[in-house]
Amino acid sequence: MAILQAYQADVLKEMDEGDGLMLEAVKELRRATDLALRATKHTACSIGCSMAGSVAAERYLWLNLTEICDKEKVFLMDAPISQSESTPRIERSPPVGEVTRFITHRLWFGEPVVAHCPASDPIGILS
Repeated sequence: MAILQAYQADVLKEMDEGDGLMLEAVKELRRATDLALRATKHTACSIGCSMAGSVAAERYLWLNLTEICDKEKVFLMDAPISQSESTPRIERSPPVGEVTRFITHRLWFGEPVVAHCPASDPIGILS
């Protein structure tokens, strides 16, 4: 990217020192700008993909540390994440909100986050 910006500066300097706008210089500046914009677009796309992988890995780690049942992990792994906040938040599901509050409460007060899975309380919220 820095090379393209330096090249654009050289083309602009040549245009400034010349006797007006040269058609070839303008075309070359357009090409360099187009390449810079494409590189920026692909960089942003790559960053987005790596961020999505990072969020998935963080969620997977978080769920493994909670030691909840595998059935509940599957449900929580596919829960949507809110894009309206600066920190991702699982939303639109009361069971997910309950699990989130349960785990946050336990972590905040230093209690172990161990969920037992009896039939009446599969994710340990009531204990």
